[in-house]
Amino acid sequence: MSDHLVVISLGPVQGFIAAGRRTRDLWFGSYVLSELGKAAALALSEGGAELIFPAPVAGTPEGGGAPEDLPVSNKIVAIVAGRDPRALSDAARSAVENRWLEIAEGARARAESLGVRIDVRRWERQIRDVLEFYAAWTAVEGSAGYAATYRRAQRLLSGRKALRDFRPAVGDWGVPKSSIDGALESVLEFSGAAGGAASEAALRRAGIKPGEHLDAVGVVKRLGAGLRSFPPVCRVAVDPWIRGLKSSASHSEEGAQAWAALKEVKSVAHRLQDLGLAPPIGEAGGDGVYQLFPFEGELLFPSRLNELKREESARVPEAGSLVDEIRHYLRPVWKSFGEPLPYLAILRGDGDRMGEVLSRLGSAEAHREFSARLSRFAREARKIVREQNGCLVYSGGDDVLAFLPVDTCVCAAAELRRKFGELVGNGVPGTEVTFSVGIVVGHYLQPLDELMDLAARAERDAKEPDRDGLAVWFQSRSGGEPTRSRARWPSKPEEWLHTAADYLETGVLPDRAAYDLRALAREYGLMREPPPGALRADAERVLRKKRPRRGRLTAQTIDYVLAWPDGGRSEAQVQTPEHLLRLADALILAGHIGAARRQAAGIDQPKGREV
Repeated sequence: MSDHLVVISLGPVQGFIAAGRRTRDLWFGSYVLSELGKAAALALSEGGAELIFPAPVAGTPEGGGAPEDLPVSNKIVAIVAGRDPRALSDAARSAVENRWLEIAEGARARAESLGVRIDVRRWERQIRDVLEFYAAWTAVEGSAGYAATYRRAQRLLSGRKALRDFRPAVGDWGVPKSSIDGALESVLEFSGAAGGAASEAALRRAGIKPGEHLDAVGVVKRLGAGLRSFPPVCRVAVDPWIRGLKSSASHSEEGAQAWAALKEVKSVAHRLQDLGLAPPIGEAGGDGVYQLFPFEGELLFPSRLNELKREESARVPEAGSLVDEIRHYLRPVWKSFGEPLPYLAILRGDGDRMGEVLSRLGSAEAHREFSARLSRFAREARKIVREQNGCLVYSGGDDVLAFLPVDTCVCAAAELRRKFGELVGNGVPGTEVTFSVGIVVGHYLQPLDELMDLAARAERDAKEPDRDGLAVWFQSRSGGEPTRSRARWPSKPEEWLHTAADYLETGVLPDRAAYDLRALAREYGLMREPPPGALRADAERVLRKKRPRRGRLTAQTIDYVLAWPDGGRSEAQVQTPEHLLRLADALILAGHIGAARRQAAGIDQPKGREV
């Protein structure tokens, strides 16, 4: 029997990863996809196939690493020599299905151990109708024809997906839909509270709110990894404030007192945890970076403390006094250092032209070596996100999704792009392999699905029209269109954003400069033919009209600020209202980054101040 190239695709990717109301839903979805991909890859390998993607390199689970270290992938590529490709594909399918059922039954057992009652009939119907497994194979026509063989296998796989079965929907009348995505009916049997027999404290520790509806996949996402938790968005948002208190503790008596107060808050939070009101932050995805305050960040906001007291005091009488105790410790801290800024960043990164690159690889060995490069980048991405105080949701070769504090998000993006270029960029001679990053900065109280959608749009913005870009968007909680900035990496937009943040932090630029420039751009946008040079002159006037609080606004500073690297043209100056508007938006984003950096440095800010 001749050699065959086998390609396998698992799904649904969106159902496993994207659908979620909490960060844990997203993280565990990616974890499950990794586990299923690993099961398929191991089945092929044990059956005698030679893996190409993912490439089994040191540090992956095949080599003794932790399961989380396997790059998330819904695709497997292998060479089958002298064996029946259909039989190996069937073995891989069975391995994937068995691993899925093992994870699912573990989640169900944990739910029932808490007293949560599951509708077995509905559970079985849903849990066995989740996976999508597609396989295609074609004969290998020698090393010289590998690229053509790979392209043919991809076309066959695309055709197989197009011919998938569309089963009729089966539902139950009058049963609430899942709270996560509203697609399927809940499998929880309610009698006043979720599962009826479970205590509310146990349900909260398990990540299920009383009255919350979960389908089978939702139960797996919440309980499939036991009671391990993932840092919520509010904890990511408050991280600069917490780091700032720790930093200030060694520089001033006021800072030392603030840090001591936060330690007392941690002590009270442990007591709230015993009541099921302050779930701890686990290691999953956060890699231990949030252990300075391993609890929900909402405990550090005055408004959220008020809501916690109002909602829980009637049910848990001790809650009111404990909340008052936290407020007592934090009141002087808020007075001296301000409240935490309520914004966080969601980062999505993706390699550019990867399909084109893969289709040009001339041999299985070249493809395997390129896959190994992607695996190394995936592991390095976890380290980079951790070093920037973020938590990684997934890193699947050339794809990255992470939650980051606002002060470090652009640094993380730049370092990911640099590492991608170092490990992957020169992997295919004669082909430019680049990395685009989209970031959305949003309020932690905004629905997670909305922020995720904005992050996906920012990523698309980074790739258009010429890829190799960085797009940073800001979405205020008040709604409306997001503030957007986009430039190509070669023009070093990360340096401009941080330099502009420095100018705003130090008072070299007026606080209102960005908004005044935005108003000016709109005025000029109404003119049919503005006088030559007038826009640039008026932009300079806006920057100079207020005396800097500190420092000196030089001509060189003005030139640098007005040369925002719009579209990658670093030499561009303000010539059109559109360019000035994008410059103003970039300054607004720089202001938010600067404000978060001030908090991370322990610099006091007026209470409630937002840039």
